[in-house]
Amino acid sequence: MIRSLPRLTALLVAGLLINAPLFAQEAKSGAKAVATVNGVAIPKNRADALLGEQLAQGAPDSPEMRTMVREELVRREILTQESKKKGFDKKPEVIGQIELARQALLIRAYLQDYVKSHPVSDDMAKKE
Repeated sequence: MIRSLPRLTALLVAGLLINAPLFAQEAKSGAKAVATVNGVAIPKNRADALLGEQLAQGAPDSPEMRTMVREELVRREILTQESKKKGFDKKPEVIGQIELARQALLIRAYLQDYVKSHPVSDDMAKKE
């Protein structure tokens, strides 16, 4: 149960999350966006990344999964916009956490690329 938020605020947030798809507009067919929330486009590459995470966890690729990914991104965009309105993106502790997450992603991408470009053969593994 959320104790730090007044009950009305919690109910409003829950209602917002439930109705998030209603606030999103379909992106124009030629655009590289999956939806637009309050004038902010959600890029297709973000949807591809989230879908990739779901597929890596064993979820099947289906129209329903793609709809769920789109709706989740819309909910995230709505909450991100609200968070920015409250100034959380300017708070030092949040900025620090964002930078740590950014570093972790860059490191992961670098290591994945390194492993891909430097494969270990069976002979090399046996030598070690």
